Amino acid sequence: MGIKACLEDKGIMQLKLKGKKQMRNRKRIIIAMMAAGCICAGGCGIKELSSEILTVVESMTATSEEAAAAPEEEPPTSPADTARPPETDTAALEAYSAALEAIFSQNIWPDGKEIDEGEYKAGGFSGNKFAVCDVDGDGREELLLNVTSASMAGMFESVYDYDPDTGTITEEFRAFPMITYYDNGIAKCEWSHNQGHGAKLWPFTLYEYDSDTDTYVYRGSVDSWDRDLAAEGFPSEYDADGDGTVYFLYDDENMTDSTTVDGEEYQQWLDSFLTGGEEIRIEWKDLNEETIKM
Repeated sequence: MGIKACLEDKGIMQLKLKGKKQMRNRKRIIIAMMAAGCICAGGCGIKELSSEILTVVESMTATSEEAAAAPEEEPPTSPADTARPPETDTAALEAYSAALEAIFSQNIWPDGKEIDEGEYKAGGFSGNKFAVCDVDGDGREELLLNVTSASMAGMFESVYDYDPDTGTITEEFRAFPMITYYDNGIAKCEWSHNQGHGAKLWPFTLYEYDSDTDTYVYRGSVDSWDRDLAAEGFPSEYDADGDGTVYFLYDDENMTDSTTVDGEEYQQWLDSFLTGGEEIRIEWKDLNEETIKM
């Protein structure tokens, strides 16, 4: 049992013992009051007094026992708390641990590719992070790397998956390290640069996990234009609500063509991917030779 769990159990026992002690004290007080009342009234014999006191004490004892036996109410859970937990795969964890160690001992990434020391380790390899978490929703934990010890062009975040059939680790997804994962398999990836005319919305791309290929596939991108930022040439004919912002939706990964829409249509497009999905909270750890020991 962990330290936190031990402390919680200890606190619960202390509360229960405190409640029992308070109940015993109340019993003594009530018995004394009833006895004093009967004696003062002069109309109650010893036999009758004992019978009445016994009845009250038995009633209080039964009530306290029922309260102690009643099950504790469970706190309400959110959809993210009730999601299917990932399977514990010892072989995968051992493979991930060895892959992290190889970053430092063999200068290779988890998928076996060589690390460019001049790009990633020249500054000390600091600021990078890792996590083990099921982000694609397949019920198995993946290894995540968030690498920022490089130039902007070299920064990345990768999702690695362990293949139990081959005993190897493969990269199933990579993007700029500004990713939000959802438990419905969607990954929202913000762009490294915002070179358009939008200030209210940072452009991003949506990907979705495909279990058949064990990879993420492109689903669409969005950019925007704010009239206050660049009024000349602003396509007012698409600004139906008159808020001065229009959106460009791209359905091909090369983004050669786009559909210009207003705010309501953009929100409908976004909801078609995110509705029903909960953001996954990832517990990142610093990537160094001490923290990688699992």
